Amino acid sequence: MAPVSRDGETLRPDLPCLTKDELVAHVVERYEDRPIVLTTGYVSRIAYGLRPGAPNHFYMVGSMGMAAAIARGVSSRWSDPERAPVVLDGDGAVLMGLHGLLLEQETTGCPILHLVADDAAYASTGSQAVPSSRRRIRDLADAAGYTRPALVSGDEVDLERVLDTADATVAGGRSTLVQCLVRSGPPPRARVESALPAVAEAFGSFCRDRAADDRTSRRRERTRPTGSQHAPTRSRRGPTPRCCVIPSSRVCSSPRCAPSWRRP
Repeated sequence: MAPVSRDGETLRPDLPCLTKDELVAHVVERYEDRPIVLTTGYVSRIAYGLRPGAPNHFYMVGSMGMAAAIARGVSSRWSDPERAPVVLDGDGAVLMGLHGLLLEQETTGCPILHLVADDAAYASTGSQAVPSSRRRIRDLADAAGYTRPALVSGDEVDLERVLDTADATVAGGRSTLVQCLVRSGPPPRARVESALPAVAEAFGSFCRDRAADDRTSRRRERTRPTGSQHAPTRSRRGPTPRCCVIPSSRVCSSPRCAPSWRRP
């Protein structure tokens, strides 16, 4: 693939940055217990090829620029910031949907970890250059209210260090963005073959189950006598109502939801 020139500069011929495939592989392994919303194009295809049918993956097939907005919806009904949704976005997709950044100030208390695979090109449509500079996406996130957005252009060690800091920020209830400079690799062979309704159902089930586990753990912590040992209490949670696609810590407005399911 020919080098992409941006702002009069030949981009990344010598940077020790990861390829897009390496970044995606690192992210899906590190966050296998958290919801991950993957942008359309090569990012989704790479992730699907690595872990076909992973229930914590939501593939944004045909919806460029909407990954962050969907992750905000998940986070708005999520109760554990330490396992807040992860977005794996693209540089072109971010610029396509800048409203996803602006939602940071409209959704207080709904943190996301927003990762951007920036290869400076619309890779899946012919590698046309993306009109942004190396720092512009990070600067846009900063202006939109993200907490300490970062830029990383090194290897996996550098990425791990930046992600550790980013995770601590999100665990504190604040969103952050990491702009990851990557090199484009060969087109992925895999395509997302799962039907989108099936992807949504599996993703919703994953979110509901994780939320139920979190509520049960909190109940056990609240009922555990200080300084003593006792057997774990059994959860009295009722069946998950089908009307709720994504878990919520608040009362669902649907009459089909059993009140016991929302009991704190």
